[in-house]
Amino acid sequence: MVTAGGVLLTGAAVAHAVSTAAASTRSALRLGADTADSFARLPWRPGAVRSGHAAKRRESAVQPGQPDMSMILQQAQKMQEQLVAAQQELQVLEVTGQAGNGLVEVRMTAAGEVRGVTIDPKVVDADDVETLQDLVVGAFQDASAAASQAQAEKMGPLAGGLGGAGGGLGLPGF
Repeated sequence: MVTAGGVLLTGAAVAHAVSTAAASTRSALRLGADTADSFARLPWRPGAVRSGHAAKRRESAVQPGQPDMSMILQQAQKMQEQLVAAQQELQVLEVTGQAGNGLVEVRMTAAGEVRGVTIDPKVVDADDVETLQDLVVGAFQDASAAASQAQAEKMGPLAGGLGGAGGGLGLPGF
């Protein structure tokens, strides 16, 4: 066993280090480099530390300018949970649209599912079906607008969490 630079080397490791060092030195000398330069480029040299804090930092460090992928995944999972909760709220939130000063009313969920239509008997005229049709369409459009507004209120904060004008994650490159 050999101890070099605080690293304990045994049998095969010593042989490998010596043969690698010799081969590197020989090839450096063949290329005309001086001995000091070739020694500095050896894969193992006295005083070199291959384990410890510096090695761990190199393995786990996020490169400058690069996003931390674990952070992005955590944010995405949190946003997905919030999105599911908002969608569930929209499916039970009921909105109402009216036309003809309340003579025709459409009830629907904020998710767009029609729950009911109420028509005041005063607007039912067999000779003027088109007016009734227009009132139903108007009430439906009013209800749809209310549903869209409810969606924007519930989902808007989630979309804002994405950041960036293009709907990215608000991180470099996204």
